[in-house]
Amino acid sequence: MFALPVIIDKDKLVYFLKDIWIFFIDPIYFILKHACNYTSVFPFLSNIVYWHVFPFLWTRTPFIMYEDSNTIKTALFLIYWLVFIFFLPIRVSCPKEQNIYTLKAGAIGLLVSSYLTLSLIILQEKGVDIEIYIQGAFVLASFSMSGFSSFWCDYYIQVPYDQMPYKRVNGYVVVIGIIHVLLTVIVLQFTTRYLECGSLLVASFFFSVDLYCIFTVDSYMIREHVYHKWDNNPEEGIIEHVVLKEKPDTVEH
Repeated sequence: MFALPVIIDKDKLVYFLKDIWIFFIDPIYFILKHACNYTSVFPFLSNIVYWHVFPFLWTRTPFIMYEDSNTIKTALFLIYWLVFIFFLPIRVSCPKEQNIYTLKAGAIGLLVSSYLTLSLIILQEKGVDIEIYIQGAFVLASFSMSGFSSFWCDYYIQVPYDQMPYKRVNGYVVVIGIIHVLLTVIVLQFTTRYLECGSLLVASFFFSVDLYCIFTVDSYMIREHVYHKWDNNPEEGIIEHVVLKEKPDTVEH
């Protein structure tokens, strides 16, 4: 009898099986957690929110713009094709190390694209033809996500743990949350597309929080990606520590 080689890590298999129930509730989260590097997804919640909101909108938008089934199919194909061809060259030319400037530009683009899409959906309900513009908004969103994410990089940017938005109660998170609650109340007065507009406002909240965090941190770390959460040791995998703002020296009198 020949013994078959062991090709499955038992710990990883148990980890996978323990989460299998998540697939039936939130398959997108399950795929992101188990098909991507842990550190390419979870440093910023915008990564998770984007893949929940925008694929839904790519699929949903043709159904609210057109009535003819063939036109809907054509629009779906065109939207996904445009998103794909804008992702592909960035995937091929992606640098090994995530860059702070592309991270900031990506965060700005995500926020702009969410409000652009929100405005276009409201205008479409008022009878405005938004076909070309909505495709441009989706392309901007995918292009921005490519700059924001570190999915294809070997090294990623990690902001200091004590400055991460949700590690503790941060005043700016509360303020941004209040602003978005007020925005939601206002926006929903002008539309009946509650699901589409509501999801964009939720996305806007997370994009805004991450944008503020990125622009206000005084330093960050360049770290090597790890695949599993349990491998993410705060003291390991640090390639470089970059200081953006020097703290003023304390003067003793």
